[in-house]
Amino acid sequence: MNLRWDQRPRDVAYLLNPAFCGEIMRGCIKSYQKTAQRPMPFPLLFLILPIVLHKSTREVMPQTARIRMYSWLQANPQVKVGFAQRARTLLSASKETLVFMMQFGVLTVDNDAMLSAPLKSPKKIRKLKNGEVADCFKRAELLGKWFANSGSSISIYTMWGIKP
Repeated sequence: MNLRWDQRPRDVAYLLNPAFCGEIMRGCIKSYQKTAQRPMPFPLLFLILPIVLHKSTREVMPQTARIRMYSWLQANPQVKVGFAQRARTLLSASKETLVFMMQFGVLTVDNDAMLSAPLKSPKKIRKLKNGEVADCFKRAELLGKWFANSGSSISIYTMWGIKP
């Protein structure tokens, strides 16, 4: 978002709050790190919010990462409809969140453009068990596992029908 906070519609400001979006990103990156045993490639950062914040996509995501992302996308092609536009629309929110998280030392980017996040979650966030916010966090973790098991960033972008 390029608007000042006081100029943003209230719903947009709440949904795209960098702390909330940052926790979604951190959960995805943390899950990727645990699964792949390495940091997450930087380009994947820009896919997290358009996937996790899109309620229709989130609702059809499986409960487990045992189902491969490629197979799931083949069975649910509707989630790719409008995805490129969502990714473009959320690009500035992703960048804003990245800067916010880096300022607080919650995300780091190394010289090889790989993202890392601390593996320990804040206590209050871990207590969320139900509701839409908890579902976003849970789906972000699933997405991190999917990314870790789905090949290169270019392959993942291609699966989603967009160019890096």
